[in-house]
Amino acid sequence: SFGNAHVGPCCACSYAEMQEKMREQEEGLREKEDALTARLEELENARKLFEDKNSELEETSNMLMTVRNELESTISSLVVTQQELEKAHEGIEEREVVIEEQSKAEGQLFKQASVLKIGLEQSVEDIGGLYSKIQRKSQVEQENLSIAEGHKQTLHGI
Repeated sequence: SFGNAHVGPCCACSYAEMQEKMREQEEGLREKEDALTARLEELENARKLFEDKNSELEETSNMLMTVRNELESTISSLVVTQQELEKAHEGIEEREVVIEEQSKAEGQLFKQASVLKIGLEQSVEDIGGLYSKIQRKSQVEQENLSIAEGHKQTLHGI
């Protein structure tokens, strides 16, 4: 009886308070559960976004590597082309020097050929004059022989 008399009205009060506290706690749990669910959704969205961005980053990195490799290949090709161009320029310069020297040599050969031609023309003229002299000499000798023959016969005939 000691415990029952004192417990009765307080228990009801306590029970109602406990029920109210439990209801408040249940409501707090539901709110926390809803907040946790929202946070989990946010976390899942962030994870998906991270995966998408990570995949995008990997794709971009691969493209960058491809572009970098192409760039390195292009640079190598440009270096080779530049070296070939320099060799070609050197070859052109050498050819120009050879052509210039050949042109000078041709000019000198032309001058020498002109001098030789003049010399040959004079030699031909001189040889022509020599043949004329030889022919005149032969003619004079022949005339002299004829005259000498005529004198000889005249002298023998006397």
